[in-house]
Amino acid sequence: MVHNTYLEILTGGGLLSFIPFVFILINTWNKIKTKSNYDKSMCDLMVCLKASFVALLITTFFISEDKAKFYWFFMALSSSAFYIASFNKYDKSLILKR
Repeated sequence: MVHNTYLEILTGGGLLSFIPFVFILINTWNKIKTKSNYDKSMCDLMVCLKASFVALLITTFFISEDKAKFYWFFMALSSSAFYIASFNKYDKSLILKR
């Protein structure tokens, strides 16, 4: 067992599993970019998600894939935040309440 998520995916599934995994990481990074047309609370959320994502990328060097369930939860959370932010500019009823 390798205690590194990246090496574990690479050795367990080879390039056929590692390349899509890297594309998922890149896609998640692109989704949590802050944009000027987002409202302030959504921009704050995106900045927090980006900081969490960087921390998660660093910690996956030290934990194995089977213990990183939070990792996959974060991918779903960032996608949800992206879609909420995208719809906010069209539909003001989706704005997060404080």
